[in-house]
Amino acid sequence: MALACLCVLLITLPFILSDPLDAHLDNACLGNFEAAVSGLTFLLRSSAGGVGTALSDPVVVAGAWHTLGNVKAIEGDLLTAAQLHGMGKEVEGKTLPPLAVRYQKEEWCNEIGDIFWVSSFAKYNIFQVRGERVRSEGQEKRSDDRILL
Repeated sequence: MALACLCVLLITLPFILSDPLDAHLDNACLGNFEAAVSGLTFLLRSSAGGVGTALSDPVVVAGAWHTLGNVKAIEGDLLTAAQLHGMGKEVEGKTLPPLAVRYQKEEWCNEIGDIFWVSSFAKYNIFQVRGERVRSEGQEKRSDDRILL
């Protein structure tokens, strides 16, 4: 019995220890925005439903919102990017955009990390400059399904 428990632990340990955002960040770094958005949307909908312990971690949820904001900024939808930035800050105010952090730490991002770095500042600046307007427009649209896609 103890051997069976040890085997299960060894098999599941990499999944337990891995960051729930990593696969989605990798997809974004590969330029596969559709897969990144789809995965992050699923993650956020799961967190809203209270599924899974990692999904109840506010840092993970804020990171997902920030990552969606980076993708929207790159796609040219800067107002939505700013709203998503605000949603990330609402969940956990000290969480930095994970894709910008990857660039800052010089971690792998397929040579496009600088784009995520710049897009983080773009969405942040729009959120700051247009502050209340972005927040109020975000509340009007806030059926999260509309913002998520």
